Amino acid sequence: MSNCHCMILAISILLSSGELCLGASPEVQAAVQRAATYLDASANAKSTSQYDPGRITLAGYAVYKATGSADRPAVRRGLELALERCSEEAYKSNSRIEHIYDAALEVMILAEVGGERYQVEMQKICDYIISKQLANGAWDYTSHPRGLHGDISVTQYAVLGLWTGARFGAKIPKETWERAVEWHLKSALPNGAFNYVPGTTDGFAKGGPTLTMTAAGGSSLLIGYMHLYPSRYASFTQNRTKPNEPTKGNSPLERVSTTTLPGKPVPEGAGSEIPAETIEAAIRKTLGAFAARYQPEADIGDQAYYYYTLERFAALANAEAFGNHDWFQECSEKLLREQAADGSWSVSQYDSPDDRSVSTSLVTLFLLRSTGKILNRAEPNFGDGLLAGGRGLPDDLAAATFDGRTMQEKKKPAGPLDELLASLAKTGDIDISEVQDQIVEQVQLGDRKELVKQKDLLVKLIKSKDPNVRLTAAWALGRTDDMRLAMHLINALDDSDIGVMIEARNSLCWLARRPRGFGYPEDPLAELPPDAPEAVRKETIRAWHNQVMSAWGNWYLENRPYADRGDQFEALLRRRLQELKVQQLQ
Repeated sequence: MSNCHCMILAISILLSSGELCLGASPEVQAAVQRAATYLDASANAKSTSQYDPGRITLAGYAVYKATGSADRPAVRRGLELALERCSEEAYKSNSRIEHIYDAALEVMILAEVGGERYQVEMQKICDYIISKQLANGAWDYTSHPRGLHGDISVTQYAVLGLWTGARFGAKIPKETWERAVEWHLKSALPNGAFNYVPGTTDGFAKGGPTLTMTAAGGSSLLIGYMHLYPSRYASFTQNRTKPNEPTKGNSPLERVSTTTLPGKPVPEGAGSEIPAETIEAAIRKTLGAFAARYQPEADIGDQAYYYYTLERFAALANAEAFGNHDWFQECSEKLLREQAADGSWSVSQYDSPDDRSVSTSLVTLFLLRSTGKILNRAEPNFGDGLLAGGRGLPDDLAAATFDGRTMQEKKKPAGPLDELLASLAKTGDIDISEVQDQIVEQVQLGDRKELVKQKDLLVKLIKSKDPNVRLTAAWALGRTDDMRLAMHLINALDDSDIGVMIEARNSLCWLARRPRGFGYPEDPLAELPPDAPEAVRKETIRAWHNQVMSAWGNWYLENRPYADRGDQFEALLRRRLQELKVQQLQ
């Protein structure tokens, strides 16, 4: 890795590891790792018979989100349980009263750990959840003395499980979403809030609204809206930082819909009998009702459950604040003070003196801003810096020196973004590493709309003779969030420089909202010893390139904007993919 690459990576790591990366301050990171250690220890201390399945799966999901490792004890147990239930032709429910919660959590851990590799298993679980939808469009326990009316909490997890499965290829009938949305529209209280079991006095508040149920009902409405009207949803939540702030119109920065799957674009509400305006009006009322009563702890009911529900609701609505309250800052400061020395929290009624895994799992998911990262509301962990991986970097980045200066001594950007990008075309007259670090800071700290204005220049720069310029342009193109520029990143996968190839792949991950891409290594040389023969290095890069190019080329053909379909680039790409296929068969 060149010195230039190392410096850009170091700057990006510093930017993404502190307060600038939402929810990822050093204090939060340390708390999350302590929590993961506690959950692993709990998993080792108890036999499966001592744990209910929901706790096992929830803990495994939280630990994987915190560590990214499938080898942790809690993750292994949660994954094994989910796969065991999917081992037969149909999903085998445990028939517990909490069956929907368990099923949803099992979809979530399968999706997080294995992604599309477990698509068959996720479809089985989603089919089960769909089969349990009540005639009124809601979900409930297996049985209940009050009868099965439909439960906001159970329904929230059914919808969450189906959304998770849909993101990885599970087929969910449009009617399932419509019925769920219709039930929520009918169940909301006049001010937009929700109570536990609509039409009854069941629950802590005896039929009254609660913050937790309002957030749960709002989350389900938002997910349903996302699937019925994906582009309208993206526009509705674009740049929404406060719940009652008017929605801004379409922007070049409009995010790729997270419900648009490879090869399976979600129809724009085709045939839906529920007008988009009706759903939007209901969501606005729910946001307003929640904001009017918001506080950094549940008004009634389980505290841990509230925090994870709050995070999901805020992420789906793209709300960084409720009124004048920065909900994440207020809640995280409180929770960091309450963490026990062993890494656990005890803020749930479902805890016991010797098992605080429910509290610890749900609080961990809140602190990770887990839903926000799925939706790219909080800065994701992938693609934050150029050439993520950082082999060869010193342990103490803050004290690292580049050109004789520490990172703290690096000067702030000296000019506007357009001038910085333009200067890359004059590489003989500038210190390119200095310009690169300024561009990264401008994009990370500034308004990304300024980057969008420079799209034409970036397209020219990605064809530069200098690989450092091409690498920087590839990084910046991904941050425009403009799907129409993906074709230039596809071309860059064929670059002669491995650094440019890696950065093009990382930027495609960013655009597609696929943190792990298609499962191929981020850096093809990462597992090779430093003294690997040149022939081995070349063959490793060639094999990786063919796999990545085929995967991303086919993804582009399936997901490119309709206006671009049938153009010359498509014809050239199809020919290129056919050549790769022939090579692989030889």
